[in-house]
Amino acid sequence: MHATDTEPGTTSLRPALLEDHARLERALDELANAAEGALPDELIAVWRRFETGLRAHLATEEEHLFPLVVGDPELGEIEADHAEIRRQLDELGLAVELHAVREERIDALVELLRAHAEHENAWLYAIADRRLEAAKRRTVLDRLRALARD
Repeated sequence: MHATDTEPGTTSLRPALLEDHARLERALDELANAAEGALPDELIAVWRRFETGLRAHLATEEEHLFPLVVGDPELGEIEADHAEIRRQLDELGLAVELHAVREERIDALVELLRAHAEHENAWLYAIADRRLEAAKRRTVLDRLRALARD
């Protein structure tokens, strides 16, 4: 077995990462529902949970998965997605604070996140399963489990 191949008995990261994407999509749905009729304080609370979870997800990928693919041109596309996601988070966060959330903004973020998740699943997560050593794999899984609890 090559040193970067998945070790026997280790858990695949892909299901946990995909479940975290699903968790984020559910949180975004909750935000969309809150934007339609929640009190401002409720909307802000829902927003903060979503934003914190998404930023933590991005940071986990950047810290643990991106180093596995440094130099690959496809990483540039994923990094550009992360930058655009953060830009949209900043704009949407301001809209939430100003009580001016528009459905179109939420829809745009949903569309971006779905396309981004498909790209990561097809490329980055498969590489991570092959190259990430067992100890680091456990670290990523622990972080994802912690995000799911929050």
